[in-house]
Amino acid sequence: MKPFPYSDESFDLVHANQVVEHVGDIDHFFAETRRVLRVGGVAVISTENGSSWHNIFAAVMGWQIFSLTNVSKRRQGLGNPLAMHRGSHLELETWTHKTIFNYRGLLEVLEVHGFEVIQATGAGYHPLPAYLGRLDRRRSHFITMKAAKTGP
Repeated sequence: MKPFPYSDESFDLVHANQVVEHVGDIDHFFAETRRVLRVGGVAVISTENGSSWHNIFAAVMGWQIFSLTNVSKRRQGLGNPLAMHRGSHLELETWTHKTIFNYRGLLEVLEVHGFEVIQATGAGYHPLPAYLGRLDRRRSHFITMKAAKTGP
């Protein structure tokens, strides 16, 4: 993988919304994110939550979790009869999901890469009202973590 096209410590903020699940090399992504941040800079990472209630329901049913139904470029919605894009054909390679994090997994991968998580929030609570995701971030549809680069 190529490095990000930016100099070391170029940014105070890196924001990746719905990106990490499409990245083929997670370690490269987080290492490069840290490299381009200044000390004290912040990464805000938001992604689907593998432990959301609707994903848990799918797993209990023996189905592919909703967040991992688009793993093939040939056909979307594989393994889950209720998947949003079931049966559609998408040409974009980056559309496929490679990695889905749960709350603790995202927290720990950030820590492994030298970040200190300073805030974690949830959003969405499908099929219930979205505001409930803020109350139960570990089971919300999306998780967002704000993490600071500590030390050089």
